[in-house]
Amino acid sequence: MEVFLGNLRPDGGDEVLHRLLQPVMAELSIQAKSWSCDKPRKKTFGFVTFLEAPDGMKFLDRHGELPDLKRPQRSSNAKSQPRTISRLTLMGRPVFCRKSNKKPDEYVIRALQHENDKRKAEKNNAKHASLEENIDKHAPIDFYNVVHISCGHYAFPHGQLAFISEWESPVWGTTKVNKRSLVFRLLKPMQMRIRIPIQSIYELVHSNEGNMVLTLTKAPMFLVENFEGYVDLFRDTTFARIFGLDKQHAEVAGCCLTYHIQCRGPVNVNFHEKFQKLRSRDLITMVRQHVPVYAAHQIGLRPYSSAIDEFRLLLATYSSHDTLPFGVVFHLQALVYNGYLHPTTVQHLACKLVNLYHRAADAGSLPSSEALRKLFTWVDYQGTETKPEELTVEYLLDLLHDAEAEIRSTDDIRATLLQDSPNLTPVYRAVVTPSRITLHGPELEAKNRILRKFPEHQDYFLRVQFCDEDGQALHFSPKISLDAIYDRFKSVLNRGIQVADRTYTFLGFSHSSLRARSVWFAAPFVYQGTLYSVLNILGGLGDFTGIRCPARKAARIGQAFSETPYTVPLKDNDIRVVEIPDVIRASRVFSDGVGIVSLAALENIWTYIPASKCDPTCLQIRFAGAKGMIALDANQAGKFIALRASMVKFESNDVHHLEICDAASKPIKLVLNRQIIKIMEDMGVPSQWFTDLQALELERIRAATISTSNAAHFLKVVSVGAVIDLPRLFRQIDRLGLEYRKDPFLRSIIETAVLKELRALKYKARIPVPQGVTLFGVMDESGFLREGQVYFTYDSMQGRYVPCPGSCKVIVTRSPALHPGDVQLAHNILPPNGHPLRSLSNCIVFSQHGSRDLPSQLSGGDLDGDIYNIIWDPIAVNRVQMVFQPADYPRVEPLELDREVTSEDIANFFVDFMKTDHLGVIATRHMILADQKPEGTLDPLCVELAELHSAAVDFSKSGRGVELRRLPRASKFRPDFFAPGPNAIILDRSEVQLEVNILQNEEYDSDDDGPKYKYYRSEKLLGHLYRGIDETKIWYEDIKRTVPTGGPSFWDELILALRPRWAALGQIDWEPLQNEARSIRYSYDDAIANAMTDFSDNPSRPISEVEVFVGYFLNKAGSQSGRQRDMSIKLRDEFNRIALGTSRLIRYHRTSHENEQEVTDALALAIACLHVACEGNTRSRLNTRLRTNDEGLVSFKVIAAAEVVRELWRAENGH
Repeated sequence: MEVFLGNLRPDGGDEVLHRLLQPVMAELSIQAKSWSCDKPRKKTFGFVTFLEAPDGMKFLDRHGELPDLKRPQRSSNAKSQPRTISRLTLMGRPVFCRKSNKKPDEYVIRALQHENDKRKAEKNNAKHASLEENIDKHAPIDFYNVVHISCGHYAFPHGQLAFISEWESPVWGTTKVNKRSLVFRLLKPMQMRIRIPIQSIYELVHSNEGNMVLTLTKAPMFLVENFEGYVDLFRDTTFARIFGLDKQHAEVAGCCLTYHIQCRGPVNVNFHEKFQKLRSRDLITMVRQHVPVYAAHQIGLRPYSSAIDEFRLLLATYSSHDTLPFGVVFHLQALVYNGYLHPTTVQHLACKLVNLYHRAADAGSLPSSEALRKLFTWVDYQGTETKPEELTVEYLLDLLHDAEAEIRSTDDIRATLLQDSPNLTPVYRAVVTPSRITLHGPELEAKNRILRKFPEHQDYFLRVQFCDEDGQALHFSPKISLDAIYDRFKSVLNRGIQVADRTYTFLGFSHSSLRARSVWFAAPFVYQGTLYSVLNILGGLGDFTGIRCPARKAARIGQAFSETPYTVPLKDNDIRVVEIPDVIRASRVFSDGVGIVSLAALENIWTYIPASKCDPTCLQIRFAGAKGMIALDANQAGKFIALRASMVKFESNDVHHLEICDAASKPIKLVLNRQIIKIMEDMGVPSQWFTDLQALELERIRAATISTSNAAHFLKVVSVGAVIDLPRLFRQIDRLGLEYRKDPFLRSIIETAVLKELRALKYKARIPVPQGVTLFGVMDESGFLREGQVYFTYDSMQGRYVPCPGSCKVIVTRSPALHPGDVQLAHNILPPNGHPLRSLSNCIVFSQHGSRDLPSQLSGGDLDGDIYNIIWDPIAVNRVQMVFQPADYPRVEPLELDREVTSEDIANFFVDFMKTDHLGVIATRHMILADQKPEGTLDPLCVELAELHSAAVDFSKSGRGVELRRLPRASKFRPDFFAPGPNAIILDRSEVQLEVNILQNEEYDSDDDGPKYKYYRSEKLLGHLYRGIDETKIWYEDIKRTVPTGGPSFWDELILALRPRWAALGQIDWEPLQNEARSIRYSYDDAIANAMTDFSDNPSRPISEVEVFVGYFLNKAGSQSGRQRDMSIKLRDEFNRIALGTSRLIRYHRTSHENEQEVTDALALAIACLHVACEGNTRSRLNTRLRTNDEGLVSFKVIAAAEVVRELWRAENGH
């Protein structure tokens, strides 16, 4: 039932009306989740929808308008409304309530019903705490009367902990702690909010006087109300995000992360009960202690802003005179910029280091930059547990000497373990947030053309990430203006970043890094007698004159920043590069982005590619100003590469090397996504096909934890621990009859990998298709294929993929797919034996005939490296009822200037892209409308959104973004498959837990800036697939199985079980190798520790060891963000590099003995490593900083055990 409300105040929206009506509904005993408000902004009317009609009637019986019988009707017109009497007053205004003359919105009713169904289900769930208890646990806590805020840091005057104020201001406001954040709502001196995420609170100290001292790991969010005049507490406000409370505060807000909050009464029992309630949630480290407050000058310190200016000047002097190595100076600056130490402390440390370097005869014995980097894992943020001596220069020097000694004791091992891959190079990194710039690294980056040009000057290049304080992309909210933040980003891009005496300035970015909000900076340097700066670095790439569009010039320059792991010197191999014409029919370029390579040339190229790539016949390349694919044409004699005009983007003389970005070395597993599923549903593919595939995958996931042999198979399929052959270890554990679940870390490996797969299946509908594959696309050079025909081929990878089908009908598509015509049918045709197409592998070949090329029909694809999805399952293909006309959008004209494009223009475009890149918003809105509209993706609004999405994809090249006002109006009602899942958390750095999902009361998070969505039960296919997976039930019934307890540890059992096997091989003298094994363990642990901090959004909150091991960032609720997915790939690559290096250190432990002895030497070292790994915690500094449990880092046990099993097999089988 829907009720109309008239004569409301025009300001405010749904939230304001809901807040006003809450006491009214409570008085009538109408449940909070059984009604909903709709109040258009700037209008004087609104609607209330009731799930149950009796509730609506109850409301109208009490507050419905009544006819005013005492006053005459204004007009005799029959259509005029009679005068009525209001029986409801809101904010001093009479509100007229009556039954609406329109039907309630279907999705409002469905959302209310969905929430009530979920609430009932949770109430009946006896396995978890009651709903009421959980809601109470997360209920907000209010602390009133905040009267003073100071920003500063800790120090120890007279040996006692004290707060040193660097900025302060009287304020007036309130404090609220909700589930996710601590929020200050200030009314004076200005109307603003300070939002501090709970996760960023390192420590909260509270005193009996009611004051708080907060130590943070990142700067708060500062929001000022974006209007002038009297503050109306009942008005929906718009905010502007700023850097600090005022200009002076903004200068220190990035580095001074400790805040003193003064509250004014009543400091009574109730006040302390609130602190106790907050403590009971176990979300924040809380200490009750009195902390005195001083101004900096009172204890002899210079103001922070002055101290940091002097510190910068000193470092610049040391670096410019080569008094200290640049790596040392970089890390000294990072200690201050990243908020670990006060600039005065680090300045004194720098002076001591200068004296050491000046006096030392042997520079090799001095603390190195690597030793300084260890301080970031040994020095913690300051708090009540900090000892005064830990902030002294003498203590820091002792740490440095210890670090250097540890490094030197494992020099050879570290060199092997951490040696630079030929395709990777160490690069420094900076992170720019709204409040500060932090410094990190050096971290290994894939090489690109520019880094290869200057191999001895890698430290003059800086990778710069622009993001929010938590490391994620800036969150878009219609309520918050980010203009001030974007202006700051633009200023950094145009001014550069100063590190010691070097000024790194903006250089460029690749297409992928543009979407990741990451760019390259460079500082001037001299190379081979020439001074290089940004200007001539870019000038050496090619001729960009005549390009008047900043976005297009950025894209052209960006080709040089593409990651290219492999390079081939063309002249050394006598490989020619020639040009051939494009294949054009009816103004369509069928060969867009693809060229050819002869077999003789390809055979030379294979020698520069690892053997694991299996001699690929299709390569994604960069050459001079060209980009795209080259594919083998077996008909061609000679040794050459042929490029087409569609591949050449600019002229360049840099023609000495062929750079390889990627290779079609193996097929890619095809997994569906929600966009493709929706289009296929609209095409008539039966729902049962999708649900059967999901059930098959779900069965595989649930079976992973049934037995150890299943776990081994699962690890192989998902490629976890493949470089150390972890599945082999699990198979051995199974044969020995041991229970791996007794070890928490082994158990967490399986649980994390299973949760990763389960969440992708539920929240992204990532359903594998056995009779499907994803491949690079190329063109049929021979002309064999006719219009509508394709040929695809791939390696079955020893049975991991089903064999290639014969000639058949197939579904072909490409992601992202939004338009209903982005999924097409084609016919797979097998060429006769001996045909040139038979020489190709792991690719799909498209025809060069017809009125329009097929790739362009699939989301506007081309052949410069796009990958395509192919499905040949007859149940799906033969049941397609309709294939829709593909989209044919007009070409977007680039936004050009009337002059040459400057570096500043490109930097400004980068910021504009951050502001107006709405790809995700458009795709989400499209999916919601496709679910709500009867025609699905065929609805005109969905078709319009598909076109806007295409324009947004081209934004990175055209410079023309999509304005949000062009999108159909957003709805607060979303299908249930968008709802977040239960929180996943990691306890003790390895124990994975899944929290019960709590439906929050709306007012609990009223200070969050994001929109509040309501979810309804979707009755379309995606809704059924989503609800077909009960994540919580599967987790507790199938994954979190009962763990055996008691008896010896798993590792003692494993060693005991393996000992007879190595004893049978004769004397294995492993005891003398324990020191070497210990060195390998320390080097491995250091590498894992660096990954835990380097890949964390905040180094003070390292990711868990199991996340590094599995190569997966555990997202708290539901699916990963795009950035988390990208970083997970890099994390997996980094762990594989560390694990493979460690494995090789053990495996190739060789002496001058004969082969038999070499095998036993490697086995002896592996056994020594396993025993050393079981020694327990031997490095308290590392464990404390990483917040591990008492056992410390533990994954080295797994590495060592896997090597013991491998070496036993080699020795027993004579390998």
